[in-house]
Amino acid sequence: MKRMLVCLDGSGLSRSILPIARGIAKRGDFEAVLLRGLEPAPYAIPAAAGLAFMGPEPRDPTATARTRDQIHDELAAELRDFPSGGTSLVPDADDPSRMIVAAARAEGVDFVAMATHSRRPIGELLFGGVAHGVVRSGVAPVILFHPSDSHDAAAWPQGDRPIMVVCLDGSRFSRSILPAAQTLARAMDAETHLIRVLDDSKIKATVLRHRRAGAVPGFRQTLDDEHRDFRSDVGHDHVIEPRTQAIERVGQTAHLELDADLEGFPDNAQATVLHGDEPAKLITDYLGSVQADLVAMATHSRRPMTEIVAGSVTDAVVRSGIAPALVLHPADR
Repeated sequence: MKRMLVCLDGSGLSRSILPIARGIAKRGDFEAVLLRGLEPAPYAIPAAAGLAFMGPEPRDPTATARTRDQIHDELAAELRDFPSGGTSLVPDADDPSRMIVAAARAEGVDFVAMATHSRRPIGELLFGGVAHGVVRSGVAPVILFHPSDSHDAAAWPQGDRPIMVVCLDGSRFSRSILPAAQTLARAMDAETHLIRVLDDSKIKATVLRHRRAGAVPGFRQTLDDEHRDFRSDVGHDHVIEPRTQAIERVGQTAHLELDADLEGFPDNAQATVLHGDEPAKLITDYLGSVQADLVAMATHSRRPMTEIVAGSVTDAVVRSGIAPALVLHPADR
């Protein structure tokens, strides 16, 4: 049986992941592992010789054990709503990110699920420090949910079958999300859409051959400027691929690649190529048009914690809150 680590912190925001996690568990027969850390003791500022001293309040072992038991009871009540049941974990939460990563490794979970509260602009932290650390660890694919007015988590999934949209860009890196997406799609018998965005303005026409010399094997000269007078630039003896033909060619190649990637998904999976120069908007518009319940994409972040976590596209898609996002950072896996 597959296992999913569901991360909570006692807040209402963290609990917004629960309906989604329950829906996935019910559809995919997942065992839930509910995790809630025991917060550090509050700081005390006792007066000493007229000076203020700040330090951690020593934990009372009896009170700590009582609090831990209380949290276990609360998590046990939540587990009753998970069809396959599960377990609860209440470790110390001195470093929440490390706590979650350690729990995911120790429990051997297939997925991590958590809410994210980030409302910061793209140039700052995307998921907040905790989710950032978990995603960057690559310990497991992470299902992130950013609560918003555009998605009713309590009604997840929106239809009889969950709808998953998998975003690819043609690179091997983006395809690293496929195994996790296939696992989840098959487990839930989800209606799956594979999409790829093509920026037509960046598609380049090519010199196909020289008439005098005939076809020259391996010779393909790229012409960047679509407004260039090709005949005056390269002469009348060259055969030029029209830009419309180049766009059609690249689009056909993208369709073929997506069709190949459909293998491993449920039989109802379909592939779509989107054209435009604003990938994030095209993706979120598509998510809205198909009423997606989940979007899956790899994140390529290698930047420090104070910069973008997943790149502007993943950032915008996750922060839109239009659907929970299955994200994977494969670099350290």
